Amino acid sequence: MLGAGCARKADLRFAEAVEGWRLVESKGFTEARYDGTPPIQVHLEQKSSQTTAFSAVQSWRPERGKLAFYRGRIFGIVESPGADLRTLNRFVTVFEKTLPQ
Repeated sequence: MLGAGCARKADLRFAEAVEGWRLVESKGFTEARYDGTPPIQVHLEQKSSQTTAFSAVQSWRPERGKLAFYRGRIFGIVESPGADLRTLNRFVTVFEKTLPQ
């Protein structure tokens, strides 16, 4: 059973737009591609708890052009080859606000 304020996986949707990026493709609530400068790929996984999502971020090894994050029970990775960390962080900061807690 999900706690108060938690959305069921079937109810989760990607935002159509995130600041200067526009959703061009999504696969359920696991992957999406946003068109913008630069284009960004999003990979999400709904974990069993917020603690598990946080742990996934802590154990993730940084890679160039990728940034891991979590919000509530959702663990995510955004990637864009060649994008700098500042750009990825800016996208994540706005994108996280579209996710349930």
